[in-house]
Amino acid sequence: MQTSYKLKSILFPWICWIIASAVYAIQHGMYLYPSLVTKELQETFSIGTFEIGLFSSAYLYSYVIMQTPSGLLFDKFSSKKILGIAILLLIFSCVILASTKNYYMALLSRIILGIGGSFTFVGAIYLSRSWFSSAIFPIIVGVTEAMSGMGDVGLSVTFVYLKNNQSWQFIVFEIALLFIFLYLLTLFFIKDNPSIEKTKNISIRDDFHYCFFNRTVWMLGLFIGCSFANFAVMGLLWGIPYFMLHYHVSEEVAVFENSALIIGFIIGCTGMGYLTRYFSEEKIMLVSAFFLLITNIFSIYVPFDLYSEGVDIFISGFLIGNVVLPFSLARRILARESYGIISGFINMFFGGISILLIPIVSFILEKTKGDFKIAYLPVLLSSVIAFLIALRLNFSLKKKT
Repeated sequence: MQTSYKLKSILFPWICWIIASAVYAIQHGMYLYPSLVTKELQETFSIGTFEIGLFSSAYLYSYVIMQTPSGLLFDKFSSKKILGIAILLLIFSCVILASTKNYYMALLSRIILGIGGSFTFVGAIYLSRSWFSSAIFPIIVGVTEAMSGMGDVGLSVTFVYLKNNQSWQFIVFEIALLFIFLYLLTLFFIKDNPSIEKTKNISIRDDFHYCFFNRTVWMLGLFIGCSFANFAVMGLLWGIPYFMLHYHVSEEVAVFENSALIIGFIIGCTGMGYLTRYFSEEKIMLVSAFFLLITNIFSIYVPFDLYSEGVDIFISGFLIGNVVLPFSLARRILARESYGIISGFINMFFGGISILLIPIVSFILEKTKGDFKIAYLPVLLSSVIAFLIALRLNFSLKKKT
């Protein structure tokens, strides 16, 4: 009896984390799918390149707005209820998108997807914080973020394979069924660690004030957004069209080549978390940001063959994995009782920077007739900013010690 209870206590945290991470992975894959069905979207809704960029970024608008409130809600209320409501929103979004021929209804579905998706990563790492020790937490955060890459790769392969026999909207409906299954698992298995009390004694005003007026919180968030810029613009939207245009390859080859960035990101997220066993988060952030800037320059502005390009973007993806480090750094140096709202706020910058960059890059591509060397400049500037932030964090934290 005692052995059975001990086994259950060991397995239960992992079950909670796996369910929450699976929801996060699949909804992140849904964020990616516009790049996989660009032509189909244009035909279905009779839209152009700019409308595709707006459609893709519509997810990010609601995602960004809801990040801080989502973190606050996890600080105050049951994770099961919050995550369950989020999954219902994801289901509703998929059903709308799968059944509409109207562009504005499709935009609405993307906004709802962003609202539901805003709770998934914060929920996964909030549950991890409550169930796992600080020694393993950075690795868990890394693997959780890597799950987004797995969702991207999984849905990329699924869409490319299935859309030869099924309509893209029917595939979206099938994903809604998968979310229904995960909703049922959430009802049965997800719960908070009873030893971790919700911060009901701390006012919402104090939580917001601590988060919004803390310079370190802002730097961590900006680092995340600027480091992730290349992945958001190229990996999730324009990478496949870039390979098809620049290297004159088929869509299948372009998807395979673009997946090098995503696979690198998957490995990098976990690898960066593991490196915290030997080096501080801020030092890893600095070194990785520097080399990310170099690989981003090489990716567009150095004439590589297709194989060398794949190697370069794989390394870029690995280095972009540094976006997991601010979450463990925040746990180490910031107020523990406000971790939900802090993690939500800094996670907001994943989409916040992308909201600005995706329409800008899409607009430049349309005006320059597909000149990626010009359109990529805003992404390159983001890499420079990420490096400067990492440099400042290292300097300020060194002074404190």
